Amino acid sequence: MMNVNLSSNFKTPMIRGVLVVFLLITASCSFKTVYNNLDYLIPAYIDHMVDIDNDLSDLVDLRTVTFLKWHRDDQLPKYLNWLKHIKAQLLSSRIDDIRYEQVLYFINNSSQFWSDIRDKFSAELARLLPLLNEEQVDELFESLSESNEEFISKNISPSKKEIEQLYEERLLDNFEEWLGYLTDEQVKSLKDSSSGFQSLSHLRLKARLEWQRETREILVSENIINKTGKLESLFHRLSEKHDKQYAKINTANKERLSDVILELIMTLQKDQQQHVLGKLDYYIKMIEDLKNQE
Repeated sequence: MMNVNLSSNFKTPMIRGVLVVFLLITASCSFKTVYNNLDYLIPAYIDHMVDIDNDLSDLVDLRTVTFLKWHRDDQLPKYLNWLKHIKAQLLSSRIDDIRYEQVLYFINNSSQFWSDIRDKFSAELARLLPLLNEEQVDELFESLSESNEEFISKNISPSKKEIEQLYEERLLDNFEEWLGYLTDEQVKSLKDSSSGFQSLSHLRLKARLEWQRETREILVSENIINKTGKLESLFHRLSEKHDKQYAKINTANKERLSDVILELIMTLQKDQQQHVLGKLDYYIKMIEDLKNQE
């Protein structure tokens, strides 16, 4: 095992952090353009799901701006600080200092980004959904039904072998994005590891259907006065229930991923390590630019 400082080697716990940020902000070179146009794209997507009138459209625009301001002011600084922390750790660590617990810590820590966005978005939905009329509610849930069918087609219907192939491709794509290339040994290791992950798709579908059913019941009820409050309570309850259902499988997958990363880090090449640092610098600068834009 090598025993030198990170000018040429670094600690693996940070790689997962980088990969999660990659998933959060995507690897697309056009991300900055997309992000800066979300004030248009989000309302356009909502309008695609349900035909909204002028008054409701204005409110959607306003709430979208509020949501994006929160994300820019609250979330982007967290992403930025995390990336900078990752880079600082990489530059000051030795490869034989790797600890499984550290890998798992960064994996678990990354989940908070998703939870924050989910909770904030749920609060916005609780405000807006009760404003839909009966026809709009029907249209919305017809769109969601079509989305369910697409989800089933992509994530439930494929065979176990096909799903494992999908996991393998995603795993390889993520590491290739951050390492630049993979050696034959690394490719084999990742392929062998991909079958160890368990699918959460059935639980995700169950949660989707439960959310849609109970949300619709609230929206169409004539006996509920404070529908926003009722929806907020529902979303909170379902989120807690959903997290508990996920816990066992999610924990196993995170532990499996920690093992994969620990195994991979031992075979990293110097140019792969430098590629990761370059990616970090790229995303740090990009998020700094986004955070500072008005």
